[in-house]
Amino acid sequence: MKPTNKTESYIYKLIDPRDDSIKYVGATVNPKRRKGQHNRGEFSSKLIRTWVSELKQLNLKPIFSIIDVCPIEQSSNHEKYWIDYYLMQGYLLLNWDGVRRKYNHQRSGNLIKNIDS
Repeated sequence: MKPTNKTESYIYKLIDPRDDSIKYVGATVNPKRRKGQHNRGEFSSKLIRTWVSELKQLNLKPIFSIIDVCPIEQSSNHEKYWIDYYLMQGYLLLNWDGVRRKYNHQRSGNLIKNIDS
């Protein structure tokens, strides 16, 4: 990863190494620090913490992949674009905003299930 530039925002996705499904889209100005936070399970979302914990039990980590770089003031719009893009591709993201906007969902334990499936 290249050094961070505080005028740029990095849009990234987290991928489940078990099946290559995309689980989360986020934005950060410091990809190296954010990747470490994700690998340690430092999330505000219980869904994402649970998913990372499941991976840890299997000695796995989420795959962190930068998908876009944009001016920091445009990061929210770029992040929303990529959330919508992956939802349209059929991924059930663990981002609450993305899930709420796209799917009817229900909580089953700590997992979100698409009601239509």
